Amino acid sequence: REREVEALVRWRHPVLGEISPARFIPAAERGGLMVQLGGWIIERSLSDLRRWPDVSLSINLSPLQLQQEGFAGFLTECCRMNGITANRLFLEVTESLSIERNARALLTLNLLRTLGFRIALDDFGTGYSSLCLLKTFRFDRLKLDRSLISDLETDPAAMAVLDAAVTMALRMGAEVVAEGISDAH
Repeated sequence: REREVEALVRWRHPVLGEISPARFIPAAERGGLMVQLGGWIIERSLSDLRRWPDVSLSINLSPLQLQQEGFAGFLTECCRMNGITANRLFLEVTESLSIERNARALLTLNLLRTLGFRIALDDFGTGYSSLCLLKTFRFDRLKLDRSLISDLETDPAAMAVLDAAVTMALRMGAEVVAEGISDAH
């Protein structure tokens, strides 16, 4: 079976210790550094992936990267330099108003998909996006947020919502990944 990894960035500060991405990613976005940080993550991840020929990679993208002039060219060139075909990458975008209502971001996603990159909608079910986004753009994968599965054992409504989300994704031709599975149930 195909193996896949996800690029996750971590920051070990020499004085402050481990700093959560939940803290430094929003700070990078507010400070105008997200495009630079995202570019470094892509370059580093693809350099690592070059050593793993039978592995696919998921990379999270910021809406700011999708709005950047020339982003598709940058990503394509990074892949070329590392000898990686586009179909080995899943580009993950989160449900966010800035993607759904940003024509440039959607155009960039369409271009990337046309170039052979696979596109995943991450954190599906967190409530930031309407179902219209799923009609507007065909995602290759829906990653269901862990909140959709956290109380399956105790809440019948949770099972109904999960069942509806999985059925919808599969009927649209998307793979489904459920995040946060930690036990047999």
